[in-house]
Amino acid sequence: MDPVYRRIAWILLISSSAVGGIIMYELVFHPEDRGLAPFGWMTLATQAISLFFFFGAPRIERWLKEREGRADHERRLQD
Repeated sequence: MDPVYRRIAWILLISSSAVGGIIMYELVFHPEDRGLAPFGWMTLATQAISLFFFFGAPRIERWLKEREGRADHERRLQD
């Protein structure tokens, strides 16, 4: 994976973990303020996206390169 994307994924993961931790703390210890719940779900979604970029993107890149290589090989065989 490109180092820039890896860096962005790390920044998203760390920042969303920090913000999500603060929001979840508020929701657990101050349950009367339920207005923060959507933000908690958004931080969890941000963590999921950053984990996908960090762990899933390299596998997808490899799979696409292998698929492209196989297609090129099959084209050469047909010619």
